[in-house]
Amino acid sequence: MKLYEMTQEYIKLLDAISEADELTEYHFRLIDEHKDDIKEKIINVSAYIRNLESEYDAIDNAIIGMRIRSDRKRDKADRLREYLKNNMQMLNISEIQNPYFDIKIRKNPCKVNIVNADEIPKQFIKELISKAFDKSSIAQEIKNGNHVPGAELIKTNRIDIK
Repeated sequence: MKLYEMTQEYIKLLDAISEADELTEYHFRLIDEHKDDIKEKIINVSAYIRNLESEYDAIDNAIIGMRIRSDRKRDKADRLREYLKNNMQMLNISEIQNPYFDIKIRKNPCKVNIVNADEIPKQFIKELISKAFDKSSIAQEIKNGNHVPGAELIKTNRIDIK
């Protein structure tokens, strides 16, 4: 049975018992049995949550490991590409063809290198504006009893499984 079904059944049981003329030992036993079943279900759901959390942590760690491996492979390929280019240039070889692929040294388009940013005329400067809300200051202001237009404090609950 699902937890929400057990909860609904327990509420119905309490409603039925509250309408009874007198509480008997049977009523107390029923309440205890339902509570024990619900607690066991909560424990099982919590164990499942912890299992899912450990799985997504393991996946996140695997992603980080794969990212590190990927970066290393990219760096190695870049170094080998530069090594190959330098040696071909020293040997004055600009092109090699074979059945699998062609290897050519090509000229890149020109790119701008900023040597001294302070000397660049203003007409060549784009100003970028970005916003970031200082949420901790906003929270403190509201906690101090002051109104901050456009903001509110929200209290929520969470399940903590340790």
